[in-house]
Amino acid sequence: MASKFRLWFSIIRPRTLPASVAGVVAGTVYAWSQGCFIWLPALTALIFAVSAQIASNLANDYFDFLKGADGAGRVGPKRYLTTGEVSPKAMMAATMTALTVAALSGLSLIFITGKLWLLGAGIVIIIAAVAYSGGPYPLSRHALGDVAVVLFFGLVSVCFTYYVQALSLDWGVVLLGLAVGLATDNILVVNNYRDMEQDAANGKKTLVTMYGRKFGQRLYYWNGVAAMFLAIGAAAVYSHYGWGDWLRAYVIMTFYLLFHTYVHQSLKRLHGAELNPLLGRTARNLLIFVALFAVIVLTDVL
Repeated sequence: MASKFRLWFSIIRPRTLPASVAGVVAGTVYAWSQGCFIWLPALTALIFAVSAQIASNLANDYFDFLKGADGAGRVGPKRYLTTGEVSPKAMMAATMTALTVAALSGLSLIFITGKLWLLGAGIVIIIAAVAYSGGPYPLSRHALGDVAVVLFFGLVSVCFTYYVQALSLDWGVVLLGLAVGLATDNILVVNNYRDMEQDAANGKKTLVTMYGRKFGQRLYYWNGVAAMFLAIGAAAVYSHYGWGDWLRAYVIMTFYLLFHTYVHQSLKRLHGAELNPLLGRTARNLLIFVALFAVIVLTDVL
């Protein structure tokens, strides 16, 4: 039983889950700064976001297996469909289970907020989770993966989480959503950078296969720079900062940038399977980025 749990825990790619957690935490912190934090919709939004990402991860494995994209020469983490340790039927059942959890939590948010239009938003998010790698036009195979990450893990995740608590939006939370989306996209950049040769051989278009490794390195770096300044802009919208507060905010965010730059240098040095640990470190950097923003906001509020 324990070994089966470890197997499925590995399959859901826990190192990537900070991507869904970060947006919910950021949106909740912003709601706290506005005095409208409510724990029940915040927790429900977290369950929705994590289950939707797990469904997307599982669906990605399933559809990549059907397309033969995870065959010989793979340098990424092991795919258990390819090794035969998990059957396609079991993988699809797990995907449907995760989608059911996402759907039920999404429906709960409709009852909690009383906003029926959230049903449409939830359906779009769930469809996007599957359409990322499946369907007639998989986003990840047509160089739209980065756009999808910034949109759904950034703008939608942060704004959606804030909205179900505040029942309103403002420009600050939009800027924060873009910041989180760009920082989250670096997880995908590392993944596509590592798999460039295999993706190109399988006809999968990503920004890295289209524009090369130099572009991937620069995208990783400038995503971090843009995320930093967008987060500072988000903090400025909700509060009237004085110079002392601005300096504190800038120092904290610059620490993230320096840390990010160090990882960027690692991206230039490492190749192939050596890049796998960098996925986890990039996800950790995303959580640090959100945590530092929380320090700025909560220090000002408290």
